[in-house]
Amino acid sequence: MLIGRKSEADLDLYLKTLGGSIVDASISYDSDESVTVPSSGTYIIEVHAWSGASAYHLVIGENATTAVASNGYRLSDDFVTDEVLVKLNPVKAGVEPQVDSNLASNLGMVKKAGQAGDIQLYRVQPQKYLQILADSQTFSSKAANMSENIQQKYELLTSIKLLASDPSIDYAEPNRILKPLAEPGDTHYPKQWHYPQIGLPTAWDESYASSAKIAVIDTGVLLSHPDLDGQLTTEGYDFISSTSISADGDGIDNNPDDPGDSESPGISNSSFHGTHVA
Repeated sequence: MLIGRKSEADLDLYLKTLGGSIVDASISYDSDESVTVPSSGTYIIEVHAWSGASAYHLVIGENATTAVASNGYRLSDDFVTDEVLVKLNPVKAGVEPQVDSNLASNLGMVKKAGQAGDIQLYRVQPQKYLQILADSQTFSSKAANMSENIQQKYELLTSIKLLASDPSIDYAEPNRILKPLAEPGDTHYPKQWHYPQIGLPTAWDESYASSAKIAVIDTGVLLSHPDLDGQLTTEGYDFISSTSISADGDGIDNNPDDPGDSESPGISNSSFHGTHVA
């Protein structure tokens, strides 16, 4: 969802079951919000105005994530439910800025780590700021349709919105839980920009090796490539019958070696797309 007038409104995006239970929500102060459906089914999409009013562009479908690349916070994100990272405004005239005392008290904020002028970690107490929001019919109705874990996350993201309204704060965000993923030590790995895009590190973390055989139907494979040494079967095949385009001087055979597809001399001018995929 792209918000038309971000300077005048703060809109949030909710994903619900037909029964009204909240599955996920994008709750932040970004110019866009997005959620991902966890499984196939029928859902309700709800746009809620936290403040102000604005037109918006709602994109639904498989390509929605490319149309809207939100950096906001979602209930489905993995973060600590009672901690918030806060960056205060720079020190002015030797006076250390502080979170508004009333707001800090209402949110039950207790500093856990961090120095003045740097990012600081605070613990927040849900029961404190829940009292502030209890008078809101919108909050009460939403909280009634949440699991305990989702409600705790909702309360934290709501407190972050309140903190964001404090002029003494540069930004506030949840303390995300990050996990290491397996990546190869190959010096050329960082040059392959698309591996993270297809979730390859996550896949490696789940299963690093397997006896499964994967067929790659492409331009063939450079059999002499060092990364593929000992990784290929002897069951490859060349399906190109026309010698005018096969570039190997013969037709169909059991030799999948890719001689290159460049019309210019030199192996470096070829794409070797099949080798790259393999």
